[in-house]
Amino acid sequence: MDLLAPGAIFASDYRVLAPLSEGGMGSVFVVEQLSTGARRALKLMHPALVSSPKLRERFEQEARVGARIPSDHVVAVLSAGIDDASGMPWLVMELLEGEDLAAAAARRGAFSPPEVVELFEQLGHGLGAAHALGIVHRDIKPENVFLASPRRAGIKYTLKILDFGIAKVAAEAKSTHTMSLGTPLWMAPEQARDSAHIGPATDVWALGLLAFWMLTGVPYWLAASAPTPVLDHLMRELLHEPLPAPTARADALARRGAIPLAFDAWFARAVARDPAARFSDATAAVHALGAALAHAAPPAFAATEVARRMSPPSPTLASTELATEVAAAFVPPGAARADVARPAPSSRGELAPHRRPVWQYALALPLALGVGGTVMWLVLGLHPSASPDPPSALPLELRDVRDAHAGAPSNPYASPSVAPERTPAALQQALSAQLGTAREGCRAMARSDRVSVKLRITINPAGRVTAATAQATPAGHDPLTRCLADRARRMRFPAGTATDTMALTVSYIP
Repeated sequence: MDLLAPGAIFASDYRVLAPLSEGGMGSVFVVEQLSTGARRALKLMHPALVSSPKLRERFEQEARVGARIPSDHVVAVLSAGIDDASGMPWLVMELLEGEDLAAAAARRGAFSPPEVVELFEQLGHGLGAAHALGIVHRDIKPENVFLASPRRAGIKYTLKILDFGIAKVAAEAKSTHTMSLGTPLWMAPEQARDSAHIGPATDVWALGLLAFWMLTGVPYWLAASAPTPVLDHLMRELLHEPLPAPTARADALARRGAIPLAFDAWFARAVARDPAARFSDATAAVHALGAALAHAAPPAFAATEVARRMSPPSPTLASTELATEVAAAFVPPGAARADVARPAPSSRGELAPHRRPVWQYALALPLALGVGGTVMWLVLGLHPSASPDPPSALPLELRDVRDAHAGAPSNPYASPSVAPERTPAALQQALSAQLGTAREGCRAMARSDRVSVKLRITINPAGRVTAATAQATPAGHDPLTRCLADRARRMRFPAGTATDTMALTVSYIP
């Protein structure tokens, strides 16, 4: 029977069920492990990878490298070897359901900054664990980043890094010259020069290019977007030509606005031709990326979403901000927001506004007075003249984000703790402790004048912060807001304690 035919027994413990995929490194098959009945993925690679005894030994060492990395974000390699009959190297791995990053991008397009941060946190965990052991992937690219269906509740996917160790064997076998343009798009200059100085910074270069590609939907290199890509043109860009800032390159590739301005500085350090000038490893690079993308403008919420997630602002914010938020909650779905100017009548002339009957105004006036009175009650209720500022003894103020119809608390200064009916005690304690630590850790960023920073964080069921934004009053405290938002994103809470967005205020009083 054919070695790869369905039903064939491979390596005495695996029965081939069906072909799964085919790529540059080899072919993947779905197999059944006879000893357990579990389904696995079998990867067969080109015999050229093991053309000498030295390479055979190297493959058997490197093929198992994934098993040494303590991260759930690295695909598990269960066994590996070289088939005696065909000479083909093989790997048996956990079988994943989902799609790789290249397929996901082809299906849905570019990723938003929050999505990039979420993906890179998982990617950085896997790569960072490898770098801590001195292990370098060497071939980070969309096809080697897999978005697997999760096996636990509360998450959308589990990112898995594929092919750890294989790129090193391929490099030693000198087989990279037969690959398509796909891998050179992501390789660092030291790889193109066959440099011996391959280290964690080599993977950091690929992370920089990967982040640009995810935000824009196109590769950074102009040669890749040419009608007929030429490897020599790519090598010239990679090794010799100046590297434009990502915002400028996005404009040149018709992706204006896809790159936040703060991303430029991060990219310059991730994609520096000198490895010593890059981030030291994936952990440092991903941590800095979160800070760079923290203030990227999110998509506008629908009016119904604004109403659902609206919360009273910090008492130190101007009352006009509250009035604007409350007014926005009354905008019906599909209507223009109050802060968007209405277009002027066209020069071609428009019909005069339809005159409404007097009885309609008679009904509308009490309704308008009721809405306006509610807004004024909220504004005045949150800014009592007797106590215009929060007590200095309460530098940290924590409040739940409530539904718009729930109303505002009559006295937002009454307690510095989160409302117990919405937030478990474990989360209250964790919030108080971690906010206090964040506040002191960022104190050096605060100016001598009084400043209040409004944090808004979203916590998922696993206890991870999936989004964090910060806004200072008065304005002009960007280093402080970046510091606090960055620390907020690194907070961890007990699983299952909250799944909502929360409004928090950190104050500095000289």
